[in-house]
Amino acid sequence: MAKLVTFSFPLMLTSLLKLSKYSPLELIDTIVSQHRTKMSKQTSESISSLDESNISKLDTIAAYTILRLMSKVPSPSNGWGHGPKNNQVRVGDDIERIRYLRNKFLHRRSTKVPRNEFMSFFTEVKYIAKRFDILCKAKGMFEQDIETIQFSRIHKMSYDRFIDEAHGIVNSIIGK
Repeated sequence: MAKLVTFSFPLMLTSLLKLSKYSPLELIDTIVSQHRTKMSKQTSESISSLDESNISKLDTIAAYTILRLMSKVPSPSNGWGHGPKNNQVRVGDDIERIRYLRNKFLHRRSTKVPRNEFMSFFTEVKYIAKRFDILCKAKGMFEQDIETIQFSRIHKMSYDRFIDEAHGIVNSIIGK
């Protein structure tokens, strides 16, 4: 899930930025000159340090901030900063979903994720990825990326479960 939050989410959001009628440099200049006071110091510095060649290096929050402040996408159904309902699927709603899911993952108290929550998380993210694939004309790239991350995690979980069960069998044989 960490790879999804740190790599896939920013990639999806920066792909939207690249669809803008503005060049990346114009976006950066406008954000820095007109909206600096509406950002955290870290986000402002992250955006200020970019140039046209490395806009894809933005993190989720910096890309979200640019998309929100530049208003180049329709606002979410419930407004910026408020989670959308399941039936609200405008591009702004998906941007909010990404921000919400990122924050939910990064601010967890435990690193253990129950299987049902894991599956629900990936189901929701795959729906977002499908819509971004269509919007960005990515030919399934985002959805495929999400599935690759999900199934690599499931295989690791299956392996870990197998090892735990094997240890249990060995321990029961030797009487521990």
